[in-house]
This record gives sequence, structure tokens and C-alpha cells, in this order.
Amino acid sequence: FIFMKPEELFRKKIDKYFENYFNIQREVYSTCGKGRLDYVLQCKQSNALFGIEVKKEFIKRGLNFGNYTLQANRYSDYEWVHIFDKQSKLLIFITPAISTRFIEIYRNDKGIIDLKKINNTNYYKAKHEIDIEHHNLHSMLSQAFNFGEIKTINKGSRNEYFAFLYKNKAIWRSNKGLHFDNYTFYTSKL
Repeated sequence: FIFMKPEELFRKKIDKYFENYFNIQREVYSTCGKGRLDYVLQCKQSNALFGIEVKKEFIKRGLNFGNYTLQANRYSDYEWVHIFDKQSKLLIFITPAISTRFIEIYRNDKGIIDLKKINNTNYYKAKHEIDIEHHNLHSMLSQAFNFGEIKTINKGSRNEYFAFLYKNKAIWRSNKGLHFDNYTFYTSKL
């Protein structure tokens, strides 16, 4: 029996999905030596590059979310030394998505916000469900902290896919590939 850290277990779980669409380099360091990304992915179809930071599943403490957010924000400013372009800034994406995980904390098993769990206090009700591309919490985090999320969309349905979302724009989807205009626009701002 080999013990794996929770993050390693999650990486092992998602590797099979990434390997279908991307060339992968794991554990990539920044030029300044202060950061280590879990993945740099190069799209097999378009050669587009993405930086991916992974945390363990089901982190539920605000401090963990805060640290995760700040780390991804720092990483969006770094240059990365990798095998695909030698060295470059990258759009940074996190997985699992905070916008999905945070909302799930307060929902019951039917996906409805459970007021008993939040002590009948006021709350902001998102306009969108958690398993679609556009979500209020995602757009707020992405705009404020300059990173995207990888989310599973329409989870459990026959149309399930995963998407790289950045500032509420799809950059890449497993069912459609690269959205060239969105990718070009946001990478030009790095």
C-alpha cells in the first residue's frame, strides 16, 4: 500500500481526462523559483498552453479557499519554465473549482440551498446553477484574482463535458476544443 496525499489522489483522478486532450508537463517551476504549478498543459489540437493548480477535493474552510485564491493570483503574474515554449506567462486555472465547491457546502442533496445550514440568515442567491459555465461566484473570483477554473458542466448528464472558464468566458471545452478568440484576447493581456 502506497500512501498518497489527497492532492496526488485528485491529480491521478483527472490525469486520464487531461491525457486525452493535452500534452502534459507536471511540476513546473516559475523563473523566480517562488512557484510550482501542478501542470502545464499544451492542447494537442491547437498548441494552446494552460497552467493548472490542483488542490485536494472538498476543502471547506474559508482560510483554505483564501490561500488557494491568493496562490492562483500570484501564479498568474509568474513566468514558467516548461518544455513547450521554454518560458512564458500562462493563463492559470484551478481545479477543483471554488465556485462549485463553495456553493455545495450550503446546498442539500437536491441542490437547493438549505437555510437551516446557514442559520436562516440572509444570503445572495446566484442567478445560475452550479453545473453550468456561467456562475456569479466564478466571475467575481476570476475578475478579482485573475485566474480561471476548470469545471464539469451538466454533471451526470449525457452531455457532460469539462471546460476551462476565465472571467466567465469559455477558453477551452472538452466537447469543442479551444475558443480561439477568447484564448487570444486573454493571453494578449498577460
